[in-house]
Amino acid sequence: MTLLFYFRRARCFCGRALALFLLGMLLVSMIGPLHISAAQGRTTSSALPTPARSKPTPPKARSRSEWVLEQIDARNATMPVARRADKFAQMSESVISFFRATNYLFWADLASSPLLRDFGASKQTRIWLHGDCHVENINAITTSSDDIVYGLDDFDDAVIGDYQLDLWRLAASLILLLRERGGFSSSDEENILNALSGSYLNTVASVRDNDLELARTFTATNTPSPLSDFLVETKRKAVRLRMLDKLTSKASGRRVFDFYHPDILPVEAPVAAAITSSLPRYVATLSEPLRSRSGYFVVKSVAQRLRGGMGSLGMARYYVLIEGSTSSEDDDRVLDLKAQAAPSPWPFIDLDVRNQILAATNGDQAMRTVLAARALASQPDEHLGSLLLFGTRFSVRERTPARGTLDVTELSSPTRVLKLAEVWGAVLAIAHARADRDTSAALVPIHFEAELLQRVGNNQEAFRARVRQVALSYAQQVAADHAAFSREVVKKTASRE
Repeated sequence: MTLLFYFRRARCFCGRALALFLLGMLLVSMIGPLHISAAQGRTTSSALPTPARSKPTPPKARSRSEWVLEQIDARNATMPVARRADKFAQMSESVISFFRATNYLFWADLASSPLLRDFGASKQTRIWLHGDCHVENINAITTSSDDIVYGLDDFDDAVIGDYQLDLWRLAASLILLLRERGGFSSSDEENILNALSGSYLNTVASVRDNDLELARTFTATNTPSPLSDFLVETKRKAVRLRMLDKLTSKASGRRVFDFYHPDILPVEAPVAAAITSSLPRYVATLSEPLRSRSGYFVVKSVAQRLRGGMGSLGMARYYVLIEGSTSSEDDDRVLDLKAQAAPSPWPFIDLDVRNQILAATNGDQAMRTVLAARALASQPDEHLGSLLLFGTRFSVRERTPARGTLDVTELSSPTRVLKLAEVWGAVLAIAHARADRDTSAALVPIHFEAELLQRVGNNQEAFRARVRQVALSYAQQVAADHAAFSREVVKKTASRE
């Protein structure tokens, strides 16, 4: 690789991405570890419990701000400097980016909350959870039959736990997005949260004592505008050849990854060889008929992927271009390999649950994400699997033509958001209803719908009030934590100038 190569790659970056990268490099070089003095005080909302019992719990004498920044330092300590720089820059950019990047704070604060007890907090309300459920992790997804559905995506933090934690995190993310967008009153916020939790309950009730949750999907034909418009447009753009042309180029008539793409880097020959030689072991774990397709998994090109979601920034990630169904250059497939470690919720879930997951997966954290996706996802990807590479477990899935999030600028009016909140509540409810004994009987032997509805009974308003209480108070806490993070960045930067 030459300096000219890297210069050309740098020119491919858009202005915002380059600005973030340079800002992040400056921050890391100037501020080092983040620390805040105890004199700044604790800002925890009175509606929230103290963080969960575990090693990350802050001592009572320590300020909330100091503890938060210590957690951020610890969680990102092993990241390469440039990637940590990029991540910190994005975290500083907005409260919602900070929220997405610090899921471990949410779990420390709420995993053992006494507020769970009224409607859960028992073995009978444990199901597969998304684990990092926020609005931007509900996406348009291309299924194996090339349909476009709207559902949960990105299961890196999936665990088995109390269903309310997914609902609470989704509700808090919605409030953060509304406040970032602006123009919504406190009454609007409460009404929208009621729509979310009410839709969740109503949808669970609609699939009690039947198997409708196994077939129900959310598409352009059964969702309101602007979501239906978004799904129609996504379908129009979700053409495999179009995706391939964005990520690859042709060399001597054969597709390879385009290393001038700003999110793709070449890998050293030994890395590419290791991935290629390990792929058959992954293929052997797949279901028929996919694993027996002759020539389908022939490797054509390997690349390192640079960017992903906020929570996974810094995790090793690779793209693998494979031949696909035919020898045509226009039906190639792209596999997305992502290193998997213990998820953010891991220290905060019960030891017996952790042991059950480890036993079911033979200690493979990548397989944990596969089992969760098969339980929670709508029409899960048939390429889902696990791969051992460089001593690390990697999850494998297909990079499909459509994997897009609804533009949050669509959150433009209370009426429009209320309709979307109803869809988000229904999407989560259907996923949770699937994630019990219907798909994971050995790990989740309960009938979730019956357990939940029995606990709520005639107290639907109390249930909605609990979601409002947690979402509104936790959104306030996240804003305070983000402010502390940003203040320290500014202070340390100024002190070095």
